[in-house]
Amino acid sequence: MSLQLAWELAFALFLWWVLVLWPRPVPESDHRWSYEALTLLLGQLLVGSLYGLLEANSGSHGRGFLVALASWAAGWWGAYWGLRWANCRGDRLILPLACLLSGLGWVTQLRLDQRLAVNQAYWVLVGLAALLLISAYLRRLRQLKRWFWPLLVLCLLLQCGLFVFGQERNGAALWYALGPYSFQPIEIVKVLVVCLLAILLAPASQPDGQLSRPTLAGLGAGWLALELLLVLQRDLGMALLFFGLFLAMLYLVSGRLRWVLGLLCLSALGALAAYIRFNHVRVRVEAWLDPLSHYRDSGYQISEALFSLAWGGWQGTGLGLGEPSRIPEAATDFIFVAWCEEMGAIGGCLLWAALTLFLVRCFRAAQVSRDPFEKLLAAGLACLMSWQTCIVLFGTLKLMPMTGITLPFISYGGSSLLSNFVILALLQRMTRRDL
Repeated sequence: MSLQLAWELAFALFLWWVLVLWPRPVPESDHRWSYEALTLLLGQLLVGSLYGLLEANSGSHGRGFLVALASWAAGWWGAYWGLRWANCRGDRLILPLACLLSGLGWVTQLRLDQRLAVNQAYWVLVGLAALLLISAYLRRLRQLKRWFWPLLVLCLLLQCGLFVFGQERNGAALWYALGPYSFQPIEIVKVLVVCLLAILLAPASQPDGQLSRPTLAGLGAGWLALELLLVLQRDLGMALLFFGLFLAMLYLVSGRLRWVLGLLCLSALGALAAYIRFNHVRVRVEAWLDPLSHYRDSGYQISEALFSLAWGGWQGTGLGLGEPSRIPEAATDFIFVAWCEEMGAIGGCLLWAALTLFLVRCFRAAQVSRDPFEKLLAAGLACLMSWQTCIVLFGTLKLMPMTGITLPFISYGGSSLLSNFVILALLQRMTRRDL
């Protein structure tokens, strides 16, 4: 336990180092040993020491996982130097913080399921390759304005195709099967939807711009169609995610709080109708309100998660010494609970702080963008990741019904991780001047 407390102290010092760098101006000289490189190295040392702590507590995982850890670290350094070569360095703290979060998630998945940890390491390398490709070849994000209709058609094909070709799991057909692998199209669709909203709303975000009635009508019709489609597909988490995203971007453009409140009231009526009409909605809500009464069926997962948090306490059981695998889908839906059981509430607060710093840095990318379209796109992407993080954390802590979506960069999931790297690439391109 003393080693774990020492690691948590090191984690806190790393966050303090990030906060020290926050207002510091970037040197004019393009020195190889930059603040970004030093922060990246410190984050990787933190992940490596966490892996050592896991080895000390639970025994050897073999050389293969040490090689996977080294490949993960080398992949991030390759991305760092690749971005410098492509003249797309961007924000100096987003990349190191994303590296840290992905590393903490990988070690936690290694603790839960070694097979998933190997797959996750591969997906990180794929995501880093996508990061470099997008950063190198998408020189001007304003080019996306010309792709409105192709992007819209792609969204429709990806999501509506699930009714015909979707692979069903747990009563919902949300995946495309590609041999032994599966792909969840909504993870890519959510990034495309942000791009589409930014294209439509960017003219209204300028000082002399305003939302026309046809634009509002089109936005409302598209949003209602998407929400209905997701409810029919039983993807309640994404329905809630897109709802919050639409409200946030509408408020950013219009600044009219009464519109947001009006939509909230209408959505409350829609949620009540969905609760009455759809059985899977009713099951989720009832399991959230009283999980112990439904312990043997729909409330088992959230009940075990609450027990896990209680067993962890403030200091945790120790990495590798708890039983987070008792929670169904712990590596995806309840990765934060698995972390808190073994690292304690202290470790959970530190992880939450790291997530918060990363998300605030994403919002800062919107603040420094000069182009109205890029500014709105960056704000939309930041809102998307922030709202997704809140939904996951609030769901695992029983502050709202569980939704089944993933925690950015931490939860297991190839499709989700790939979409996170696409978002990271867009933010890097929008902040290609050092912050």
